[in-house]
Order: sequence, then C-alpha cells, then structure tokens
Amino acid sequence: MRNLFVAIVGFMLPSLSFAWWVPQMQFQVTPQWTAVQVYNYTGFNAFCQGQVFGLTQTGVWMNSWFQVWVPAGGFQYAYVYANGPYYFVNATANVQCQ
Repeated sequence: MRNLFVAIVGFMLPSLSFAWWVPQMQFQVTPQWTAVQVYNYTGFNAFCQGQVFGLTQTGVWMNSWFQVWVPAGGFQYAYVYANGPYYFVNATANVQCQ
C-alpha cells in the first residue's frame, strides 16, 4: 500500500509544480491608458503572461499582450494605450503565472 501511495505522489508532484495559477491583479483606468498591476504573493519568482484589455467609450476593446518575470512578493505593470479622440472607460485582464 505504501508503494502505491509513493507512486501516486511521485507522478502527481511534477505535474502540479508546473501548474498555472491566477495572480492577484489591480486595475487603473485613465482616459489615455489602462494598467493592470500583477502581484506575486508567493515566496518564489513567477513567470507571468497574459493580455490586458481596455474598453473605449465607443465600445471597442483594445488589448496588449505581455510576458514578464515577477519577483517573489513583488509586482509588475502592463499597459494599453488609447489614441486620438478615444478614451478608456473600463479594463480587464487575462493573466496566468507559473
């Protein structure tokens, strides 16, 4: 029985150590740009990637893609910029870290 438990744990740990997780995020919306702050609350460096979306007043979604290393207990920003007469009214993001 013990060997079966060791075998199951031995197969599960490597697959769990590379799992993606959703970090804590905070948004800031201004008329000219939208930012998402990705916070790494874990005790190890994390590789994060994702997309930031900004909604303009005309209903058009603008986005940008990013990938970045976030230090343990640290944070990084990702931005989307608007041009001309358009301005942002809302923001969202899809970010995953490993």
